[in-house]
Amino acid sequence: MHKTKRMVGEPLNLSHFDLIKQFASEPGAKNLDYLDDDSEETVRSFIKIQIQSQQKDNLPCLALRLKNTPTWIGFASLTKSYEDKSDKRVYTNIGLLKKYRRQGFGREIKEFLLELAFNFYELTEVFSEVYDHNTAALELNKKIGMKVIDYLQTSGTDERKYFLLSFTKDKFIQEAQSQGL
Repeated sequence: MHKTKRMVGEPLNLSHFDLIKQFASEPGAKNLDYLDDDSEETVRSFIKIQIQSQQKDNLPCLALRLKNTPTWIGFASLTKSYEDKSDKRVYTNIGLLKKYRRQGFGREIKEFLLELAFNFYELTEVFSEVYDHNTAALELNKKIGMKVIDYLQTSGTDERKYFLLSFTKDKFIQEAQSQGL
């Protein structure tokens, strides 16, 4: 079990079906890979893919709830970058229910994921992909120090443009030292 100041994260599993279904039904959820709709089949498939990724790559995919309550608010994960053969680079994924957005939970979990990535898993770089219309997520990533390194476009029938952001372990260490941590 993982804890932040206001949240508890536990490994995502099929018992979190209602949480993921609720998230999938909200605006903006269609931006996540493998979660194109809120059908039972799609939600179960999404959860199974996350579980397989956890097991295969030994990286967390967490269902998030408010500390000291049974209230589920979203999920977050570190996902392997399959372009990187060194296994030292990952992507962050965060999905918060609409009711809990713009309250600092995204920042809290993003900072927690960075700390996990660099201090526990000893990774060297963390990426985020943010669709260009998601200005709140883009600003959040920039506030915590992530830098835009590319502007890309998906291919296929549903072409979307997105920013690729990066945060390195060197930058993480530098910021921690400047804050006296």
